[in-house]
Amino acid sequence: MKKIRLISNAVVFCLVILTLSLMLFLSPEKTISKSERRPLATMQSLKENDTHIFDEIEGYFLDQFPLRDSFRSLKAFAFMDVLKKNDNNDIYVQDGTVIKIEEKLDEAQVQYTVDLVNKVVDKYFSDDKVYYSIVPDKHYYASKENGYPAMDYDKLFTLVHDGLSGMEYIDITDKLSLSDYYKTDSHWSQDKILGVADKLVSSMNPSAHVFDTEWKTNTLSPFYGVYYGQSALSLSPDEIKYLSNDVTDNMVMTVIDDMGKRHEYPVYVTDMFKNNDPYDMFAAGAQHLVIIENPNATNGKELVVFRDSFGSSIAPLLAMGYKKVTFVDLRYIVPDFIKQISGFGDDADVLFLYSTGIINGGRALKDFAGSTR
Repeated sequence: MKKIRLISNAVVFCLVILTLSLMLFLSPEKTISKSERRPLATMQSLKENDTHIFDEIEGYFLDQFPLRDSFRSLKAFAFMDVLKKNDNNDIYVQDGTVIKIEEKLDEAQVQYTVDLVNKVVDKYFSDDKVYYSIVPDKHYYASKENGYPAMDYDKLFTLVHDGLSGMEYIDITDKLSLSDYYKTDSHWSQDKILGVADKLVSSMNPSAHVFDTEWKTNTLSPFYGVYYGQSALSLSPDEIKYLSNDVTDNMVMTVIDDMGKRHEYPVYVTDMFKNNDPYDMFAAGAQHLVIIENPNATNGKELVVFRDSFGSSIAPLLAMGYKKVTFVDLRYIVPDFIKQISGFGDDADVLFLYSTGIINGGRALKDFAGSTR
């Protein structure tokens, strides 16, 4: 009887391995993980990255493994619900909010960010009033309450303050809390950041206030944020709530593509809610240059914002206080010809609005062409 059971187990095991192997080789190759919002390793990527071929092969089989998302969900359930571990793949849940642990401070990349900002200011804005502000990630607020390991945020802030000493800092950390971020995504929710926008606008342009108007709250759902797929947990989706009024309805948003062509959109591109990342409805997604013009502005002032993805949803709120706002994302464009392409004025206010994640991973930002750093 024992022998029969052993043979049966071996047969079942072999059948499972054979079935999974056949599924792997017969299933069409997947190029994108929609749940994780990232490209998957493919045979083509193996050919292009043959310097560490064995690591690449292992990554390929992990990415193309049959029923991969189902196994990821099973692993997450086992770790978090059965074994009661605190986190899974550096992701944990606090008060229903999914948070990614940011543990390591990379001083070299922080310094890269600081140096790049200084170079941009020296080249384009040496005679202008320049401001900067830092957007904390969710772990900044959550780690203080639950004891999870975290990067030395105080040191990150100090490195930035010391390196950008000639610019005016606008502190927004006291205007935010963990509840102001989406539960399944890394970003802040636009309906929760009116206080942040008002602090930024009124600090640069004292005559303007974001609160000096009434807002209509609009809702799109369901919104499955980036951490929904990465966590592989069974979670309730978010909603995207966006704020509008007569002023935002009359704003004109122009996106300048990588060929220099201009495309006009309303300030909220709600059709892009259907994209793989619904957050693209703000500022038309990942764009290197976006210009918002506000014909209802009570002044002729202009603003230039160097931003990352957190700048997308706050963009219409900042535009409330200016005739024209130019948003520049250095992740997608070298800074050499920004002024010529965008055409902002010589007396514009300038704001560098970067999240702790981008500052700590500064090499995601493009340097001037020909730079050897």
